Amino acid sequence: MIQRVQTIYMIAIIGALLILFFSSPEVKDEDYTHILDKVNYFNLMISILLATNLFFFKKRNFQIKINIFIIALLTIEIVFWGIIISRLENTNPSVFVLLLLPLSILLLIITNKNIKKDEDLVRSVDRLR
Repeated sequence: MIQRVQTIYMIAIIGALLILFFSSPEVKDEDYTHILDKVNYFNLMISILLATNLFFFKKRNFQIKINIFIIALLTIEIVFWGIIISRLENTNPSVFVLLLLPLSILLLIITNKNIKKDEDLVRSVDRLR
């Protein structure tokens, strides 16, 4: 499991999402604090889903489907962050934090390509038997 490149990518994505979870901007408005907490817990849920997806290394097709679902969730999270940032006037989140989500999506796409390569390799070996 750990020797696969996609495992390293998934661990990097989990780290990026946890950085985003712990470095959310401080908001003075009570309504936005509540929304920001929900987005942070949504982010934590995605991290847990990715961590459990690491253990499905023998079910590569299922891993690809879960990764596509996670890409959709991260896209929704980007929209949430865009709405929150556009409505807040006093808060300037770090550019580094804003780049973590698109970077995570890019790494998930690369992960899916590597999982498909593994699946093709396993199928070609099965044909030779």
